[in-house]
Amino acid sequence: MSKILIITTEFISFEGSPTGGRGVRIENLAQGLTEHGHSVVFSFLVDNYHKLKNKPPQNLIEYLHNYYYDDIIEKVKPDIIIFSPWTLLLGLKNEYIINKYFIGADLNGSLLLENTFSKEIDDLPFTSKKIAALNKADFFLCSNDRQKYYVMSWLFLSGQSLEKDMIIICPPSCNLADNSKRTYPQIPEYIFGGVLWHWQDYGENLKIIAEYLDSQGGILKIFCDSFIYSNENKKLEYLDKYKSVRQYGLIAYDELMKHYQTASVAVELYILNTERLLATTTRTAAYFANALPVIYTEQMYFAAIIKDYDAGWVIDSKNKNALLRVLEEINANPQICAIKGKNAQNIILEKLNNKIATQSLSVYCNNPFKTKKTKNYFIFSADTIYNQSEIILKFQKKAEIEKSKYQEELKLRDELIKQKETEINFLNADLTRIKSRIVFKLLLKIKKILNFVFGKF
Repeated sequence: MSKILIITTEFISFEGSPTGGRGVRIENLAQGLTEHGHSVVFSFLVDNYHKLKNKPPQNLIEYLHNYYYDDIIEKVKPDIIIFSPWTLLLGLKNEYIINKYFIGADLNGSLLLENTFSKEIDDLPFTSKKIAALNKADFFLCSNDRQKYYVMSWLFLSGQSLEKDMIIICPPSCNLADNSKRTYPQIPEYIFGGVLWHWQDYGENLKIIAEYLDSQGGILKIFCDSFIYSNENKKLEYLDKYKSVRQYGLIAYDELMKHYQTASVAVELYILNTERLLATTTRTAAYFANALPVIYTEQMYFAAIIKDYDAGWVIDSKNKNALLRVLEEINANPQICAIKGKNAQNIILEKLNNKIATQSLSVYCNNPFKTKKTKNYFIFSADTIYNQSEIILKFQKKAEIEKSKYQEELKLRDELIKQKETEINFLNADLTRIKSRIVFKLLLKIKKILNFVFGKF
């Protein structure tokens, strides 16, 4: 059995704190590996630790990192290292560590495709970083077979030989919740949740559901906000006008699971795009585990398994009539959610519990292998662009520091000028008062002289 170090950014769940999709995925990966007999150690990003309002327990903060890992790896002495996301591999520069350890990259979602919708990062340097980073790893995790073939093209570009199958499918998973006291309300309760990302378009679906529930009865609970490590606050404000809607934001993960346990059905409806077609929605496994049937988007990855198990409804996310038919079916017979919810549990029992989901990864961890890597044209070009972009970035950071320094100096100068102007104004006022007193005294003397010469007027 192996000792596995997972170096990541987002914290796994702990009492009183919300958890992002990566945190949930990493937690379930670790639990599955533990069930296979492996031991798992976490290293989380120290910057994200400081951003959390509720602090995690001591056992989660022993090995915090700041994108530098050599000391942590030396202390832990793992057999296997998994980086999630792959961008963390850019901080791994020690050739001794790269050559000695079996290194994995978690490619659960495509950051490059996600960036296409946000445009927060230039595509060319980011592409170069990905090629350079993947050249350092020996095995790669993804969530489904669609992603596997997408990842394969990146591995070719990154100089991986592809002689051995180094791509391991680890789907989002979750162990079955205790549903022994599970009930389904007579007045249906719908769940919609997750981080509000740029690449997710919900179309008119949530509005259609809210309007229907306003007229026919029911509640739509929304657990959405911006990324938990950002300073933004987002919500779906256009839904505030509906009486059936309750907006909670992102709440503590343990509290969220309690809401799942008392709801009727979950909603996973998105307008399709390239990112959504490749994605495997992490929270869907948690819905299944809590016996929640799902209204799901046709052509997305879990659509087929939901159909096979009759664990919800699969519809075209742009078809209003199809959605209304589902809403009417649930409204007419709310207990149909119990039947489909029981089917959803079977998906967890047979396919998506943590132990089954990590079976292939466990096999690799028991018999790991290093991969052959070459420095082909693509990796050479990527290294060149990446190194140049890093140099430019350093100059930009230096320029920003200098700019801030000069701005501070200008600010201090402006404050000094204001202070001197105040002092000058004060002195001028004093001078005016002194002049007034001198003139007044002079006039009195002149008056006395005139009185003396000419007598009193």
